[in-house]
Amino acid sequence: MRAGSRPAGRASEPAGRNRMTEHTGEAARLPSGAVFPQERIRAALNFGNVLFTTQDDAGAPVGLGPDLMHALADHFGLGLDIRSYAQPPDVVADANTDAWDVTILAIEPAREAFVAFAAPMTRIEATCVVDAAYTETSLAELDRPGFRLAAMDRSGYELYLSRTLKAATLVKTASFAESIARFNAGEADAVAGLATMLAGRLPDMPRGRLMPHSFQTIHHGFAVPHALAPLLPAINAFVAQSAASVITQAVSRHGIVGLTPA
Repeated sequence: MRAGSRPAGRASEPAGRNRMTEHTGEAARLPSGAVFPQERIRAALNFGNVLFTTQDDAGAPVGLGPDLMHALADHFGLGLDIRSYAQPPDVVADANTDAWDVTILAIEPAREAFVAFAAPMTRIEATCVVDAAYTETSLAELDRPGFRLAAMDRSGYELYLSRTLKAATLVKTASFAESIARFNAGEADAVAGLATMLAGRLPDMPRGRLMPHSFQTIHHGFAVPHALAPLLPAINAFVAQSAASVITQAVSRHGIVGLTPA
């Protein structure tokens, strides 16, 4: 099943599914006044970034994202429910509706109005596929009037480009696939995206060339609605203690390329 095909907001995974490790020993204590409202962790994951989350044959989320959520729940000795969304903006839109307690998102200033971020956990490079007629090797050299760059609206890299591009035109699209289609139709001169995903789709862009230099190092981290910000010190303690190990195991287990611990 193609990533992103599940409707936004659907609860999709019972607690305990696809655990990478089981919690052993005494559960970590939450600080006074910091509680998960349902005495379980309601995790929100999206299928917009296949390096974090994909779907198994039954449509349930699998990958690094679920592994991290299970490890976090085990750390606190709590049950886990995973709610699936199609894209990151769908998760952010639900941040203040009491639909979920914790998610994983690219850390971007534009999202801080909706969520509070824990410490960075991962690094992913973002770059472009550019029309081979251009000989430049970095996006900075192409940031000039008339140059058109397609990027998925409200993705982490689009938010970054929206605040950093000085002269080029950003062509915002509804999906990564639409960005590629706009490029192939001659409606954009380049496609922005995660380097690994662009490399995998390069055969679908016959006139394209993968830029050798990234324009952004994207950091992802746990995020909570602002009402649950008192949980962040405890979540950060888990990140410092265990996240790198969970990520390293997941990268090997799921064959993830292009993502490393922060």
